[in-house]
Amino acid sequence: MSKVPLGNICRLQAGSAFPQREQGKLKGEFPFAKVSDLSSATGSSWPGIANWVSMEQRERLKVKVVTPGATVFAKIGEGLRNERFAMAEVPMLIDNNMMAAIPLSGAVQARWLFYKFKTLRISQYVVGSALPYLKQSDLNEIVVEVPSISIQTAIAEILGALDDKISANLHANTLMNQLARASARQATTGANQMELNDIATSVSRGSQPKYADEGHLVLNQKCVRGGRVEIAVARTAHVLPKSTERILRNGDILVNSTGQGTLGRVARWTRNLDDVFVDSHITVVRVDNAVSDQDFVGTLLLDREPDIEALAEGTTGQTELRQSSLRSLPIRLPSLETQKRVGERIRVLTSAMDANDRLSETLAATRDELLPLLMSGRITVRDAERRVEQEV
Repeated sequence: MSKVPLGNICRLQAGSAFPQREQGKLKGEFPFAKVSDLSSATGSSWPGIANWVSMEQRERLKVKVVTPGATVFAKIGEGLRNERFAMAEVPMLIDNNMMAAIPLSGAVQARWLFYKFKTLRISQYVVGSALPYLKQSDLNEIVVEVPSISIQTAIAEILGALDDKISANLHANTLMNQLARASARQATTGANQMELNDIATSVSRGSQPKYADEGHLVLNQKCVRGGRVEIAVARTAHVLPKSTERILRNGDILVNSTGQGTLGRVARWTRNLDDVFVDSHITVVRVDNAVSDQDFVGTLLLDREPDIEALAEGTTGQTELRQSSLRSLPIRLPSLETQKRVGERIRVLTSAMDANDRLSETLAATRDELLPLLMSGRITVRDAERRVEQEV
């Protein structure tokens, strides 16, 4: 295993700045990733990317394309302290708060480099206090241990198998989520209109917890993405809120209520976990099952994210969704019998999605356990293969 500067095995490329006048026109052939998209990335899967750049924009603005196989990460701001990494699987663009490490041909295997970055703890190289950032020259000088290409490939295949299964579960969940939403949407054809308040027993904003290193799970706005709840980015607190309306029950509907770019996102809480609550950035909608089906309504609201976002008040960067505005959201509901029939179909799909989520959490824990052991040589490739074969 040889030791070389990082700059000997990859080329660092900064992201691109887009003029403000272009921001509303990001639609086209190239995915355009921002730092916030890293939170949803799994290996080379980027389900959170919402912006795309056209060929015309790329050529006119003279922005550099990140090639497939590059490792992408934050280079400036608080986002870099999270040390989240992702791989570009197609030609893409990244914003100017990010950087890409492009593997040099023949020097290093691309996916191995991605996993190597996850062990480097690059946040220790941060400079600046008011606005932390990474200096490209500092990164280039980091000395790393590099095994032979054959060992790199074997390690990448082992860890990649886990990430690929997680990505496959995520893709399956996306399809099932779309099917559930289509079923709910079709059932509302010709249905009567009412307000959300007519079927809700409570619409309540979360609390402001005093966070601790362990304790009860506290969901924040980063947890609500793609119609699902990502527990991995939740935090913890010792003390539960006094109001039971803020402690989650299975079937509760979560609505992000602050933050540009996150406000309006909706998810259903479907886990059977005790004493989980939400912070003040999330509103919990609890449905009266005597007059409606909570799973039907929750799925229906996933399609209403743009309408909910439009209810926001305040200036840019300080937008907020008032409880009264959410309560007055118009909603079309069929008969209770129809809701329950479709709701049962949704529950079957939800059970499968939850099983995928639990499996993915187990796989991610295995990957994170094996990663430092393989990279340091403390476990052999064969031993790791046996472990992975039991779970994939």
